[in-house]
Amino acid sequence: MENSSQFDRDYAYRWLALISLGLAIAIVNIDLTIVNVALPVIGRAFHSSLSELQWINNAYVLGMTCTVILFGRLADQYGHKKIFLIGVAIFFIGSLLCGIAPNITFLISARVLQGFGLAATFTMIFILAVRSFPEDQHAFAIGFVVIFTGLSQALGPTIGGVILQFASWRWIFFLNLPICIATIALAWFACAKDQHFEKQYIHISSVILLAIGLCGLLIALNESQNWGLNSAAFLLCFFLSLAILCLLIIWQLKLPHPFIELPLFKIKRYMALNFIRPIFQFTFGIYLFLIPIYLQNIRGISPLHTGFLLLIMTGVIGACAPISGRITDKIGIKYPLLVSQSAGMVGYIALILSLQWQAFWLMVISFILVGANTGMTYSATNFGVVSSLPATKKGIGTGMYVTIGFYAFSFGIAIVGLLLNIIAPYVFLHHIQGIEHINHIPHFLKYYITGAHPLSKLQHMNLAHADAVITAVKQAFTVGYQVILGICALVALVSLYFIRYL
Repeated sequence: MENSSQFDRDYAYRWLALISLGLAIAIVNIDLTIVNVALPVIGRAFHSSLSELQWINNAYVLGMTCTVILFGRLADQYGHKKIFLIGVAIFFIGSLLCGIAPNITFLISARVLQGFGLAATFTMIFILAVRSFPEDQHAFAIGFVVIFTGLSQALGPTIGGVILQFASWRWIFFLNLPICIATIALAWFACAKDQHFEKQYIHISSVILLAIGLCGLLIALNESQNWGLNSAAFLLCFFLSLAILCLLIIWQLKLPHPFIELPLFKIKRYMALNFIRPIFQFTFGIYLFLIPIYLQNIRGISPLHTGFLLLIMTGVIGACAPISGRITDKIGIKYPLLVSQSAGMVGYIALILSLQWQAFWLMVISFILVGANTGMTYSATNFGVVSSLPATKKGIGTGMYVTIGFYAFSFGIAIVGLLLNIIAPYVFLHHIQGIEHINHIPHFLKYYITGAHPLSKLQHMNLAHADAVITAVKQAFTVGYQVILGICALVALVSLYFIRYL
């Protein structure tokens, strides 16, 4: 009886707490999937290049990766619930500013602020979920939260398609506002109060150097298509940023109170998951970024229909997440991750063949397999990381894990622009070589070859050899897309090696 009453006191509001955490992860995923569907529309509204479209996503993730370890440290010192609530409030402000953005620069800046909110919120979600349930239900609690990931990713593209079809793109950001308010109200009431935490020393110089290194590296990759790979600007920015990150890691080994807890990587399971999850994030970031661009700008499919097509993949994510959580509770994370990473690899190959043969059924198979890969990976890796860390290091350890994973996501998107700008122009010129007077690519045409602008606009231009040019543009983008997907499949294969350490 005494144990029962103690259980009731400790976990009285666990279901309300879980709903609040689910709503938090829902706004993060709705925002990500809706914005991906909206990228072609936003690009047309602001006449953006592919680089600027990449920044709409990468600014969000970069804001997160530069500060997530900092917020993890602050949470370990001041409390996970407190930092979580602050994060949702920051995300609210960022969403509001995105919705009223007058130009692309303002929008990208506001996305950075959203990223700060994501940094403070995301790592705390899984820690608070585990705190809300007894130990034998931890994997279930994380799996339940991941159900919201699946549902929000399932609904996100469809909701985005409806919004873009019938209203302004600005409403994809305004949609976050009421969800943020509901999340704050529920979490304030239902999540357990923070207990006493150890005082954490925060090395500000390390925070600044980490931000400079991560930002510089991503800026170099993202702007390579404008600067050129041989330019002084690219080489200086890339290698200087890389040197700063390497020196930062070496410095952490000598500090009495390091900002980055490198000894945590001695935990074999934690180390392995910090390879598996980033590899997944890298490939999935590429997949999620390019699919809407291909469907809308190359195939001419509307945002509404794009949303319904992506519902196939995101619906599978929602279905697999809770199943994976239950299986993980019983047999651990090793075999679910083996199945999920194999499914992702086959899914990328299926999409390559779909592009080659114009076979819609292969695209559907790809959506199903990548959806299964995503739902199972989210649940298993999040549970594996949280359960492998000591109680006093959960905030910083989860922060490091999330930083590496989401930076890999941004890195993948940046690589897309770099590779497309190398492969697509070469394929275009090779394909069109026999046509008179076309021996170089006009600047305006590069926006179409890389998928930044819809091909439908080319049909209204008075171009010589218009049909041949449009065919060559399609071929150039498609070949570039296939090469990038081939790289994704190979990288996914590498992740199978690290599963042996789980």
